[in-house]
Amino acid sequence: MTPYGYRIHDARAEVDVDARARLLMLYTAFVAGETLKNCVALSGIPRSVPTCKRMLANKTYLGTDFYPTLLDEVLFHKVQDELRRRDEARKPRACGRYLKCAAVRREFQLAPEPPHPRSRKPRTPQEMAALQFARIISA
Repeated sequence: MTPYGYRIHDARAEVDVDARARLLMLYTAFVAGETLKNCVALSGIPRSVPTCKRMLANKTYLGTDFYPTLLDEVLFHKVQDELRRRDEARKPRACGRYLKCAAVRREFQLAPEPPHPRSRKPRTPQEMAALQFARIISA
């Protein structure tokens, strides 16, 4: 699939001028601090927000052997820095406290299965699981 901003003509990739202007708007709005959702709305790119986020990280826009350059390298790297910064800001921070977990027993035995009267056999998977769980004893 051809990346947004290009079109294929006579087996060569060409810059779509209108799409390039929208792409530049997306990149500049993102660097300016707009939310990604607002950037997509401002640029008018007819793509979903996750797709536009992938477009922000697409190195093809810097140019390849087949695709011509669409973006300035400095702008592209500013966007990559901003993506990293926003990603780091969303990660949970360590609070310096550590939770102590209870020891988990890995060995167990199952108690013998009690005889079931014919009318009281488990009917659902939930009942069967509850009966099996009740049979667990520590080793």
